[in-house]
Amino acid sequence: YFGDKQRLYVEAVVQAHRWRMEQLPLPAWPEETSAERKFEDFINTFMRRVRSGPGSTWHSKLMMREMAHPTAACAELVQSSIRPQFEVLLEILRELVPPETGLEDLRLTAFSVVGQCLFYHFADPVTRNLITAEEYEALTIERLTRQITQFSLAALRAQPSAAEHPLQS
Repeated sequence: YFGDKQRLYVEAVVQAHRWRMEQLPLPAWPEETSAERKFEDFINTFMRRVRSGPGSTWHSKLMMREMAHPTAACAELVQSSIRPQFEVLLEILRELVPPETGLEDLRLTAFSVVGQCLFYHFADPVTRNLITAEEYEALTIERLTRQITQFSLAALRAQPSAAEHPLQS
């Protein structure tokens, strides 16, 4: 049916990701929802997808393996599933950054946000050994969502506009 093992693997990765997205979809925001609320909701949903329980499911393990050791499935996964979510994040960020912010800077900002979220998945074994068990248990998804949201919003608000301080490449 799939033609070969590689195509079967690609389909398994794409379906695993799609399943996770269906289990934890982004909210449907009313038109009047603030960019800050959307941003926090996006981060919360992303954190739930990468940290809440799925670490023990085959779906999550397969996706994380693909991220760490990409195969042909990675490009297809990006196009079919990850890019649409990334575009949502870019739309939210566009509302939060100065209007003259270029696409490259907007993407780098999005990568920074995603990196903060993924840190808590990939660095989990290190984090567990850096803090006490009680401190680790306090790192709930809600707590991490607040931290990443507040930290990122503070950084976004502190950015000078291009007119005040143009970035040099």
